[in-house]
Amino acid sequence: MTPEQELLKNQKEHREFYNLSADDEAELLKHFPDKKYFEFLYHAWHNGLNGDHWGEWRPWEIWNYPIRDLIRYKNILLNNSELIKGAKVANIGSHIGVEILFSLNMGAKYCVGIEPIEKKNELATFVCQKAGFKNFELVTGELKQEHIYQNIKDFDTLILSGFMDMIPDHYRLIDSVSTTGIENIIIEVGEKEEHSRSIIPHITWNQYGTDEHGYGPFNPAVTTAMHGFPNLAFLKILLGEFGYEFQKQDFFHHTSQDTEKPKLRSVSVFKKSKKR
Repeated sequence: MTPEQELLKNQKEHREFYNLSADDEAELLKHFPDKKYFEFLYHAWHNGLNGDHWGEWRPWEIWNYPIRDLIRYKNILLNNSELIKGAKVANIGSHIGVEILFSLNMGAKYCVGIEPIEKKNELATFVCQKAGFKNFELVTGELKQEHIYQNIKDFDTLILSGFMDMIPDHYRLIDSVSTTGIENIIIEVGEKEEHSRSIIPHITWNQYGTDEHGYGPFNPAVTTAMHGFPNLAFLKILLGEFGYEFQKQDFFHHTSQDTEKPKLRSVSVFKKSKKR
């Protein structure tokens, strides 16, 4: 099977899995930036390139946004557009800046991404600027560094996508975030189905290795890192301690490029209580 055939096969299978019509897909695409920016971000990162390669790079015409990504970012961002459009939006664990790029495209007033790996921030900055945006900043720093939270003081919305299930110390993160005055928190996590709807607080722990791209918690002193997958019952207690009230939770499945079983994920929204 050629790469083109494999791409088209995956897209077809994922459309069927999500029961996504051509009209629905076209409607979703209206809300995302030109595909070339998203495509270049991932192509450059996975191949060790940077902005200097933009001029010699050409988009793959047959390629379009993966259906699984359209569904994922629909749940994280589009379904919460009222918390992003016209708002000051922060993203801790911003990776290569996808949520920053998408939030800017949705009309965010200003965006700040915080990510420990400088090369990621350089690439994200280049692509966001190439897409025509100037109202953003990428900050290099780790969540344990208290000074980074000054960069998002009094922001409207914080996006934590695929981040709360990538760290071992959830309490310290939310404790630090609570000092910023951020009003809304959007949390996307991988779910463990046996605990996802339980009323008993639970964290499922896994230990992962590192790789050449520096995925996972940023700690060059270790070769493995602990990841904790918190369920909603745990998140309600944790964020409630710092004055955030639960608003809603939506579930979706994230498909894979291979034959792996689709994984359950959720997006939860918390809002700072007016009572405190």
